[in-house]
Amino acid sequence: MGHRGLGSALAAHAVAAAGDAIVTLDHSAKVTSWNRAAEQLLGFSREDVMEHGLALIIPAEYRARHVAGFHGAMDSGQLAHGGVVARVEALTASGDRLVLGLSLGLLAGQDGQPSGVVGVLRPLGDAAVEFAAPRESGA
Repeated sequence: MGHRGLGSALAAHAVAAAGDAIVTLDHSAKVTSWNRAAEQLLGFSREDVMEHGLALIIPAEYRARHVAGFHGAMDSGQLAHGGVVARVEALTASGDRLVLGLSLGLLAGQDGQPSGVVGVLRPLGDAAVEFAAPRESGA
């Protein structure tokens, strides 16, 4: 296996092991990956999302904006928010709404043009784990 194959395998393992939900879409907005953390966070299996798309998790009132933003990024090669974490709402399989932080990145094809998007989702607010400040050692 060459270095490129090794890098791809390592990247696939990193996405699978990540604690954050990681989702990728191709240039036509078809879901191409949905990691285990996404399944745990939102309750939808990879198979469900790959078959039905992100309409499962995007509340109806935000879908048109999502579609416009996605196509705008594919056409311009730029993200509207420049990759800054955005506060979004998502639907779970049980019908609940979660408030999440969403970070987006453009994926480039071999020609350098946008070929898709990667999104990283994580809970905001009470669902996030807080770590205690480290204790100072006494001298």
